Amino acid sequence: MQRDEKTVRALRLTEDVIKLNAANYTAWHFRRLILDHLKSDLHQELDYTTKVAADNPKNYQLWYHRRAIVERLQDPSLELDFTAEMFEDDAKNYHAWAHRQWVLSTFQLWENELDYVDTLLRRDLRNNSAWNERYFVISRVGPLSPDVRRREIQYTFKYIKQAPNNQSSWNYLKGILSRQNFEDYPEVEETCLYFKQQFPSCANAVSLLVDIYEQKATQEHLKQALEYCVELSTKTDTIHSKYWDFRANRIRGALQV
Repeated sequence: MQRDEKTVRALRLTEDVIKLNAANYTAWHFRRLILDHLKSDLHQELDYTTKVAADNPKNYQLWYHRRAIVERLQDPSLELDFTAEMFEDDAKNYHAWAHRQWVLSTFQLWENELDYVDTLLRRDLRNNSAWNERYFVISRVGPLSPDVRRREIQYTFKYIKQAPNNQSSWNYLKGILSRQNFEDYPEVEETCLYFKQQFPSCANAVSLLVDIYEQKATQEHLKQALEYCVELSTKTDTIHSKYWDFRANRIRGALQV
């Protein structure tokens, strides 16, 4: 580096350094300078990063380097399959998901992503990374129209029925309904009431009912929301009791106005 030697020998030396410490940022940076100087075959470099990733799947420097190579190539053709292979070992690898989302956004490769996410959820409906990816795609491929929201509501309830206490699917549902008027989607209240009846310990359904009734804001609905807050605080979601006490006090204030 002192001599600024950008040769094949220097390139091989970076491999030795990275083998000893794959988190060595300087080695990766100098490697990119050498690759640019030598006008190396960057497709071979992708092969190299694939080999390194086998032993270092969560190494930030590796993923940054791979992104830089893909940017130089302007060729994302291997990346979706590459990240999918990484998920076979760890379905929640944050670095792999971040890379995949960058590829999708940069090269507009949205077409088959929802099908891929559906495959992951059929395999493991508790895969919160897959639910996050679904929201990432849905919120970027077009406006979240009422029809799209209704489709996603039905899709999510299909999985909630299989695992009523799965936090990931409920969080996705709340994301889809964020800042929406619940009266536009009456099926949500109906289904939550069904879950409350069939699965009394399902705190997520009751939690969403609190949101719905607090938004409706009639005296009757606020009283019901207050009752549910007390239930959550004392029975079904005691770990968050202070939060539900706070919500209950806010509703009591609204009832006194």
